[in-house]
Amino acid sequence: QEYECQSMKEQALAFEQLLLEKEDGKAGDLSQLLRALESMQEKTILFQQETDQVTLSLKHQQMANRTLEQEVQHLRDKELHLKQEVQSLRSHLLDSEDFYSREIGAAEKRERNLREKVTLLEEELLSSSNASHQASVQVESLQKQVRFLSQERDENALQLSLYQEQGKQYAMSLTNLQK
Repeated sequence: QEYECQSMKEQALAFEQLLLEKEDGKAGDLSQLLRALESMQEKTILFQQETDQVTLSLKHQQMANRTLEQEVQHLRDKELHLKQEVQSLRSHLLDSEDFYSREIGAAEKRERNLREKVTLLEEELLSSSNASHQASVQVESLQKQVRFLSQERDENALQLSLYQEQGKQYAMSLTNLQK
């Protein structure tokens, strides 16, 4: 385009020179001037058409670039949201795992205490014939509590196992998301 612009400038100067020569009486003929003028007009039209085409192409490219930039921003926002969600799930999982670990520890401690009480009551039952009926009722009650706590401990252990498995899945999902 710069070349065409320069060429047009040169032709304009040549045309101007011809006009000056014509005024000075040195010019060849008017038809040469007209041909030069027509040639310049044709080149000017072609140059304008090319300029319009390049401008239109540039606008299309700018629109395409804006669309791509918006898509990239959308994907970045989505990635950030997913990372935040994974972090939230990881935090929740760790809290749940910690809670169930404490629950299991407390249940095991209660179970030990109840087993000790059952053992003491069984010993008292053997040594005391007067308290045998009352002790057997207490032993039965404590055994039920032991069974209940054992069941509760087993359920908590199962729940912890499920949360640990879920944590592994979240970690795998996070790894896949970060690839």
